[in-house]
Amino acid sequence: MKVTASALAISCLIEAIMETPEVADVVEDQLNALGTDLDWLTSLGIRYRKYWAQTFKYEAAGQTTTVHENTVMLLSWLMSPVKDSELNETINSKTFSSTTQAYIELSGKTELPKAERITVTVGIIGRPESVIDRNYPVWFSGGFIDSNVELAYLGLLEHVAHAPDQEWPEVYRTAVLWRLGGIAQGLGGNGDLRDCLKELNIQLSGALPLAYRRMTGEEWILAYRKSRNVFTHVRTDSGQTFALALSEHEEKTQLLDYIRLSTYYAAVAINQGISSLEPETVQRWLDVVDNDQAWVMSVE
Repeated sequence: MKVTASALAISCLIEAIMETPEVADVVEDQLNALGTDLDWLTSLGIRYRKYWAQTFKYEAAGQTTTVHENTVMLLSWLMSPVKDSELNETINSKTFSSTTQAYIELSGKTELPKAERITVTVGIIGRPESVIDRNYPVWFSGGFIDSNVELAYLGLLEHVAHAPDQEWPEVYRTAVLWRLGGIAQGLGGNGDLRDCLKELNIQLSGALPLAYRRMTGEEWILAYRKSRNVFTHVRTDSGQTFALALSEHEEKTQLLDYIRLSTYYAAVAINQGISSLEPETVQRWLDVVDNDQAWVMSVE
């Protein structure tokens, strides 16, 4: 996977980090480990904002001025210790609000387009694929989890991105359920589906928003396994028939559950991968970002 991120949104994200002391303190420690500081990051955000303001009007419809992917990966590494769901939501809320305000002021338009959106999930920066939900699923930088699981998650993203405008056909809907199970078993170890789900839910402790934590309970897991078995084998399971399971999946509520949980499973795994990198690797990202600033220096 490869993530492009709006230069405006990244500048607003950096601003949100600076405005949130609990997050700024963590990011400062991370930056210090790389031999730099918050002043460097603040300067980067200002340059990206000015660069976007001068160039976005020349982009094609649906496109925007973007930053180098190394910037996205660097910011994810800086934010990786910030897994708390409330802090992530605080950063997302501030970033969305300031990006929307800046976009309206600078463009004269009244609605923030999809290309200008970014989000933070378990500390990992990504770009949401806003089709049936504003924030999920999310495009993340690739190369930090098992390549097969990454490919499976990419398939889910493309599935949602190319979803039909009308009501999703039955197999289109149930495919999301199957893919969640595959991602869970790909990331959760060698156990059965239930064990993998429970292991990943432990890893998500504190990182999953309160509204979604019902999906980590035993009752939800059992209901999910039953539906998955019925859709897989097309036979009754503990009184659950194929027709009944279909009727329970006519609304988008269950689809959103599966998409959100798949996103969080991918994010927590990416967080583990990116936070375990040697400082030398991250330093190379910072060097690329530093060198890349040559094309924004003229806007100061």
